Amino acid sequence: MMKSYKPIELGFCSQRFGENKVDFYKKLGLNGHNGIDFSCPTGTKIHWNCAVNGKVVRAVDDPTKGVGVYVVAEEGEERYMFLFWHNLRNKVDVGDIVVPGQLIAISDNTGLYTTGPHLHWGKYVVDELNRILNRDNGYGGAVDPILEGYTDTFIKKLIDKISMLKRIIQLMKMIIEIKIKLKGR
Repeated sequence: MMKSYKPIELGFCSQRFGENKVDFYKKLGLNGHNGIDFSCPTGTKIHWNCAVNGKVVRAVDDPTKGVGVYVVAEEGEERYMFLFWHNLRNKVDVGDIVVPGQLIAISDNTGLYTTGPHLHWGKYVVDELNRILNRDNGYGGAVDPILEGYTDTFIKKLIDKISMLKRIIQLMKMIIEIKIKLKGR
């Protein structure tokens, strides 16, 4: 599984993949939010956040439609395109090879449908021609970066603790059932 990390140092996750705080996404034909939003001040540095090199396949530079960087990365059989949207300025050009941790853009609030400065980070499975696959999945082909390798230590630890608590509850239920059966004899 391709490892990816938080693309900014400052800021926090303001909207997760799949969330639909308003019916806005349904109007766009989506089941919910098709990426992860990181709220951050204008001017926040955005870095290439995969553990492997990537290649810039698109660098949009139109503040009215959005400033964004599209990077494709491959690891073994996996091939993904990552999107970094709503930037003030891109720091890479089409064809550039980016390395882990490299500065690729500066955050802002450009484009349509934004409510404040933030980074919209999206992830898509693509073919060898960089065409998005599974467009009919309800999210326009986007996949959840957390489920696909996004590592947020706090969230991972929380999920691990919840899983452990569920197992403890199951064991407690089994013990109670056995005690009830033994009392009934």
